[in-house]
Amino acid sequence: MKSLHENTLRRPGSVDVAIRVVEMVVDDDDSSEAGEEEQQHNAVSKRTSAAAALAPSPVSTKYNVRSAAARSTRCTGGLRSRSSSSCVSIFVMGAMVGATLLYVALILPSRQPDEMQHVEQRDGHHQQQPNKQQYYTSNDDNTAADFVYHEKQNPPGTCILHRSELHPRWQLPPELSFFPEDPWTEKEQRRADYATQKGLNELIDFYDTISTQRILAIGVDAANSLMDQCFASTNRPDFHDRACRSAARIVKLVSKHLIQRANKKPECASKRMKREAGLLAYAHRLSMELPDDSDLRGTRNRLVSIFKASADECKGLDDFLAVSQNGWEEDLRNSTLSRDMVKTYVHRSNYVSDLYTIPEFEPTEEMDRFTATLWKFVANYNYTNGADVKGGYDDDEARHVGYLVTHIAYMPSGYDRHAQLIDDAPWLYEYIRRNYWSALQNRDLDLFAEFLDLLRQYGCTEDNDLMVRDGSRYFLHYFKALNFTWMPDRDDPEATDYYQIHMPWTAIAALRRRKVEPVVPGSYGYAFRKALERGAAAAGGGNATGSAK
Repeated sequence: MKSLHENTLRRPGSVDVAIRVVEMVVDDDDSSEAGEEEQQHNAVSKRTSAAAALAPSPVSTKYNVRSAAARSTRCTGGLRSRSSSSCVSIFVMGAMVGATLLYVALILPSRQPDEMQHVEQRDGHHQQQPNKQQYYTSNDDNTAADFVYHEKQNPPGTCILHRSELHPRWQLPPELSFFPEDPWTEKEQRRADYATQKGLNELIDFYDTISTQRILAIGVDAANSLMDQCFASTNRPDFHDRACRSAARIVKLVSKHLIQRANKKPECASKRMKREAGLLAYAHRLSMELPDDSDLRGTRNRLVSIFKASADECKGLDDFLAVSQNGWEEDLRNSTLSRDMVKTYVHRSNYVSDLYTIPEFEPTEEMDRFTATLWKFVANYNYTNGADVKGGYDDDEARHVGYLVTHIAYMPSGYDRHAQLIDDAPWLYEYIRRNYWSALQNRDLDLFAEFLDLLRQYGCTEDNDLMVRDGSRYFLHYFKALNFTWMPDRDDPEATDYYQIHMPWTAIAALRRRKVEPVVPGSYGYAFRKALERGAAAAGGGNATGSAK
């Protein structure tokens, strides 16, 4: 469960400047082999050319950040969150400071940190396969038809390796033409594996060193940041196990505090129930991942009792959703419903879908109708393309719509658990492809990371898709510009805890290869699709497709 956040103004500093710096870094070879002097000369030339083509005005750059002050989701959500917020443009550094930082970037050490050699081997080299029974249980009658979900695949051509094959609307803008055409290498993949492992290690180390009160202040988002790494990561067993066990520790810690306060009279309070539902969904999933953790099972069972007591106080789904006095049925008949309202319904729907996976809860017809109605509604909503707007994602409406779209994408995938299928929402695939470069052009790294993250869910990697390859190279050079850390402001007393966890959380999503989980009985994806079927039947049918307008 991702939560909402509000953004805070960034201080001028290394992270802001690094965005300009990394745009200028395009060389790919850090070797110390013969010809290094010539390579360095060429690299400097390429960096300088890129700087001239892409550098923003000397007094401004932008990065979207998330603060701990308000629990929301990614920048209108911020990456890895469920709710809304605004993104801000931050004005930093003068031309002289920028030039100085550029010089520093150009002389960054060419070798990777020594610990790089310990990173896991390239994804796909691991032979260990996930134990599906460990993750999924169900009381459903399993028929052959159920597994058609797992067998669904995207059509050939979903991932695009050559620029000549891109639709004209998806082409790389001339000012970004410095991305190299070279194939992705084993060396680059080792760097990506190292960067994601470093991000996970920094998150875990951060939680290990801060106080319990600070973790509780971050709340469910602390668990979110680790659960996102537990999902779909069995292709890297060590990474997967470390992420899941660390997530379990945070879930138990935050749940303990909630359980201690649950002696009050149960009530249908939306804010508290969302927290209960989020922790319950994570505790349930982790108790299957970690069957040896008896404390976790106990936490899970206690959360079931607490949430059921709260749910019994709700008069209907609208009480739980708590979006508007009109009720969800009336709102979702309104084609001009505000973007903020749509966004809130999308975020709340994730909690509803998660409840389908808990065996103790029986889905109601109203839950099914809500899920199916909302999915059909968002398929026909009018979405503003950042690529078509003057100023791109600097435009407030376009930016907020961008984050709304990415959160809609997480509805069927369960926040990256399952594959994204073009047939589910053809308009969504078009939107991501069409607006991918615009997010980078506007230095909206949070949104750009989400687009890159979503392309991976279609089965695209650096090996078979040039957009994924270019985006990954961008983030790898950004990592190098930060001197191989995703927490460059770790010792800055002005940086909020939420801001500290935001960068590694975002970076891992952008760079991590994953092994998507099968849509089988008991999984989030299976529950979501079954709800669509039942809900559509109850509402009189209807298909959910659409297009970005």
